[in-house]
Amino acid sequence: MQIKSEQLASQLEKTLKPVYAIHGDEALLVLEAADAVRTAARKNGYDQREVYEVSGRSFDWSELAHAGASMSLFGGKKIVELRLTGGKPSAQASEAIVEWCDDPSPEALLLVTMPRPEGGGWWEAPWFVAAKDAARNALVVVQGHDDPRLHASRVDAIEPHWIAGAPPSLPARLAAKTRYRMADASCVVSATADGLRAAFDAPQFAPTPGQYLVLYDADVCLGGAVIATNAGPIAHARGEAGTRLDTALPR
Repeated sequence: MQIKSEQLASQLEKTLKPVYAIHGDEALLVLEAADAVRTAARKNGYDQREVYEVSGRSFDWSELAHAGASMSLFGGKKIVELRLTGGKPSAQASEAIVEWCDDPSPEALLLVTMPRPEGGGWWEAPWFVAAKDAARNALVVVQGHDDPRLHASRVDAIEPHWIAGAPPSLPARLAAKTRYRMADASCVVSATADGLRAAFDAPQFAPTPGQYLVLYDADVCLGGAVIATNAGPIAHARGEAGTRLDTALPR
């Protein structure tokens, strides 16, 4: 979520997020916003502080991961400050921040400061819901189309309906759509106790439970079934620990 500078104080009074990214053209406003986060963090028991300056490609990003995994020197909670001097983080920087957000430490708050982001890409990419965490009553959101958690190599579907009145001989190699405007995707379809399973040759973008899996044999539509579950190329459990990157936007 994005927070304007005039909204930051009231947001900090309500709750303290595990990650903040503060950026802007006015260095003084960035400093003031960062100081407001530090003050709120200290009130919540974050009495230690580690600062990492990133001014070039020589920075060892494993240090950030270590900072999140290790206890502070005196055993209390700590603020980990990451100061980026450029407005376009490298791929390594973006990956390190995303990994932190995937599994934030309850003992460390990450505070990122940087100039106004340059260009598009990672900053302007849309956000998608990747998973639901029922235990925490929370949604896991990711940015951009390329996150592996948005792709699935297999879907299970229920309540199959066949236009011909009877299913084709299964297992069979067919083409499938999980979204209306997507191209046909090659897959192997097999019968299951509850319906169908489609195993795709390549991971598909965002096949969503409740949507329809439509099956084709060349140009002939055979029928379809309601998507019940999906499985991606990596385990979705990692995403269930994800968090949002809250950003303050000084004007």
